[in-house]
Amino acid sequence: PRAGVLASEEVLTDEARAAMERRSGAAVAVLHEAFAAWRSGYRGETEWIETRGDIATEVARHGQAVELLITAAQTDPQDRSGAALHAALLDPGRPVLVTPDKIGATIGRRIAIAWHDDAPAAHAVLAALPFLAAAERIWVIQGARDATGAPPIPSMLAAHRVVP
Repeated sequence: PRAGVLASEEVLTDEARAAMERRSGAAVAVLHEAFAAWRSGYRGETEWIETRGDIATEVARHGQAVELLITAAQTDPQDRSGAALHAALLDPGRPVLVTPDKIGATIGRRIAIAWHDDAPAAHAVLAALPFLAAAERIWVIQGARDATGAPPIPSMLAAHRVVP
């Protein structure tokens, strides 16, 4: 029979593969339902993309052509290295919506911007302006090398009235 070997050195039988695919299909159905519910209240154009392949490669490839990437904070157990989240945050240069395990009705209303004063961050924020304009509250998270107090709001954010 067709079988593979998992990292745990356990043999992946056809039955085990079918069970994994059923669980994966059920999880995708729940995500798709949450996406459809969110889309019903969003006025912009949206598209659900489902693909197979190396997760980091697919996120980077599709991320180049979208306005917003959405990914889970907790990665798939099969993605032990966190490649999907890493690729979403670093490769495409687009805004990323990192979702918790359970999505509530406030999704998209409270937004945190992880700010670093460089071109990729500026491009991501510019692309996210429509979402930021609709937000109830915005936090800007940025590091400081010394303890002299909070750094000022980046001028690029203030110029677009993206102020926490």
